Amino acid sequence: MKLLILSLALLIPTLFAACSNNQSTMAGLNQSADTIQNEAKSVKWINASLGIATNTLVADTVSRNDDKLFSYGTFISLPKVIGKNGEYKELNMKIAANFDSIVKQASANPKVNKDEYHKIYFDYYLHDSIITIKITDLYAWHLSEATTAYTVYHFDFKNNKLLTTQEMLAVFGLSQVPVLSAFAEQCTMPPDHTDPLFVTAWFETIKWKDINQLKLYKNNSKQIVIIYPLPENGIEAEQIIQ
Repeated sequence: MKLLILSLALLIPTLFAACSNNQSTMAGLNQSADTIQNEAKSVKWINASLGIATNTLVADTVSRNDDKLFSYGTFISLPKVIGKNGEYKELNMKIAANFDSIVKQASANPKVNKDEYHKIYFDYYLHDSIITIKITDLYAWHLSEATTAYTVYHFDFKNNKLLTTQEMLAVFGLSQVPVLSAFAEQCTMPPDHTDPLFVTAWFETIKWKDINQLKLYKNNSKQIVIIYPLPENGIEAEQIIQ
């Protein structure tokens, strides 16, 4: 089956290629609060056996006096996955542990300066008995582009088990080689499309040593999305494979 790749957003304006920028970020727009919350909101039931709650841990943003469209500060919202018989502790504890230091630091100093906005939020995708949670960690600076990093979790709620990337490829019925080959072929710099837009050391690692370092998921349109690092330190982008 031929794999074609379409592009999602790149967050660096100097990189316009097969992976082109088609998303914009309105950082801090219409968000203003001066509270820190610790309790999850009501559960949204995705199906008869799976629910997800929004756990807002830090919400402290303020609009700039000279630019009301930009709010500075921090907004952190993480998921809590719940079943009919209680929460899924393995997944929830892993998410909480991964973001614990960030939450503590943000709680102690949510408004670092008037030029910086930090937001952590999540999306989720359902595939049979597997829920994939993508957590986006976004930084924006006043009058500048935003940067993002992503964390992805795959959880089989039927068997109460976290899944690896290799296991997810098997679930999707995909082979590693054609997926990575298509990604490498399309995610390149014009005009000659030979220079990769991703970190080559990362690609060599996932190709030859550890495929589980690859972050991917299937979106609501049932397309495979690969998350990859740009050469700029700490910045990641997304690539759709059709």
